[in-house]
This record gives sequence, C-alpha cells and structure tokens, in this order.
Amino acid sequence: MNVYDTLSVDYDRFVNWERRLAVELPFIEQALEEIGACRVVDVACGTGQHAIALAQRGYQLVGVDVSAAMIAQAQQNAQAAGVQVSFTVAGFGELATRQFSPFDALLCLGSSLLHPYRLTGRTILHSARYGRRFASRWAVDRPKPQF
Repeated sequence: MNVYDTLSVDYDRFVNWERRLAVELPFIEQALEEIGACRVVDVACGTGQHAIALAQRGYQLVGVDVSAAMIAQAQQNAQAAGVQVSFTVAGFGELATRQFSPFDALLCLGSSLLHPYRLTGRTILHSARYGRRFASRWAVDRPKPQF
C-alpha cells in the first residue's frame, strides 16, 4: 500500500477540479490537436479527472496509475460522469510491457515525474515509442496555475 492508496477516497476533495480543469484543458487540448491525437494514455492518472474530462470531449482514453485504490476511484468517477475510460493499474516503467492499443499521446500531468520512481530517459522513451508520435511538452510549457 502506498500513500495514494490511503488518500484515494478523499483525494478529489483536495483539488478544485472545476477551476483546475478550466485552466489546464485548453492547454492540453491544444497540445493534442497539434499532433492530431485521438487515443491518449494518461499516466499517473490518479482519480482520473483529466482522463474523464478528455473523454467527455471525444478523446479515447486509457488511465494508468500505480495505486489500485486510485484506479478504483477513477472507475467510480468515470461511471458517475457517464463516460467510457479504460483504467488499469501499472507504473510508468511497465507501459512498454503492457498490451495497450497504439496511442497518439502520453500525458503525465502534475508532479508525477518528480515522484521517487526509478525512471530513466530510456524507460520513458521506451514506453513512449508505443505511441504514434513522441511529442514532449514539459513543465516549462504549462500554464501558470490559477486554482
């Protein structure tokens, strides 16, 4: 069990999702549109709020997180929102060994890359190569938080 398993039930109460998504979604959608993305993998998806919002806008989403409890909450959130998102338990480093349909974009939002996972550039690129195109937009490209 990790800290996110413990926080999963209350996690969505810590963030004003309406405000956060209002700030972040235009930026994310612009980045996805620039590469013609339709199929998206959201790595470290947490409770699935970004994946759900993108699914509501017509994108095909797979949400991935190392926390089984976060994935369970994400599934409940998607059901409550009435959208179809495939959620699965996996870490970033496992993406290359999982059987996902080809995807167009890989999202890893927030501070997820800063967590103490043993990731190397090679692991990230190996996982990302299963996408149609590897396009990176790092933290310097993000909008300034207003939430």
